[in-house]
Amino acid sequence: MKPEERRSQIIEDAVKVFSVKGLHGSTTREIALACDIAEGVLYKYFAGKEDLFIQSIEYSWLNPFDNWRTITDREPNGLAALRALLKDQLFSLHESTWLPHLVVQAMSSAASNEILSEKLRNRNLGIKKLILELVNRGIEDGSIRSDIDTERLVLTLLGLIYYHLWICSLELLECCPLSLTWSAIDQVLSDIELHKNSQ
Repeated sequence: MKPEERRSQIIEDAVKVFSVKGLHGSTTREIALACDIAEGVLYKYFAGKEDLFIQSIEYSWLNPFDNWRTITDREPNGLAALRALLKDQLFSLHESTWLPHLVVQAMSSAASNEILSEKLRNRNLGIKKLILELVNRGIEDGSIRSDIDTERLVLTLLGLIYYHLWICSLELLECCPLSLTWSAIDQVLSDIELHKNSQ
């Protein structure tokens, strides 16, 4: 196996351990066992457990901006792009058995890890900036009303995504299915849509 392939394989296996036990609850021995490698091999690719944890978070959740651009750039207007981005976010959290748990573990560890805290902050600022950009695109192209409070809109949409993240991580989906969260997001998007016949 090539070094980059081995590194990716280690990260893919490590995220499953980290999603259950977090940074502080897991050991390099457990991670090595999950990866089916000797513990020393981990140190060939990563400075230590913390480095592997941060790179696992980056690989899985922090670096989706290229994917987001691909999703949003193919849409005909700002509202459609915003809808596609939010649907991607919601469904990717919902479809993964481990991602919501990993994100919650990352958020918990960020309180005591400055590097991770900064990376999470930058991710949140990045998605907030992209949502604002899409709202402004929608206002300019006429698909979104111009009289909305954009800051409140962004906070509402992010709140709904994070709400569903917590629901998924707590495995309470029977209480709050994906359709309910998407319905709430869709209602917000319908409320900001500029209806041509109401002008």
